[in-house]
Amino acid sequence: MFNGKLTGVDEIQKGLKKIEKKVKELEKGTNISLTEIMTNDFMKKHTSHNSFENFIIHSGVLPKEKELTEDILNSNEFNQYIKTTTKFKSWKDMLDLASTEYIQKQLGF
Repeated sequence: MFNGKLTGVDEIQKGLKKIEKKVKELEKGTNISLTEIMTNDFMKKHTSHNSFENFIIHSGVLPKEKELTEDILNSNEFNQYIKTTTKFKSWKDMLDLASTEYIQKQLGF
């Protein structure tokens, strides 16, 4: 019979509890801004820009003093800008990867 403490198992259980807690927080449906998802690190890694704001400005799709909308982000013009300036095929592809990385970071991966 084994009487020793399984510290490795304890650490795994603690880690899983932390992940479970983070998942529950994410499931609450908290609104997350695009700038939180499109982090500066993500933008530097996947574009030639150091921020999402800078990327949008250089895209030319946002008229002065106009708010960024889902229609603008899903426009053919913006998707074409993404295709020609990044490795992504579309805004959706870019957003999907940024969202995945955001969630992984929140979960501690």
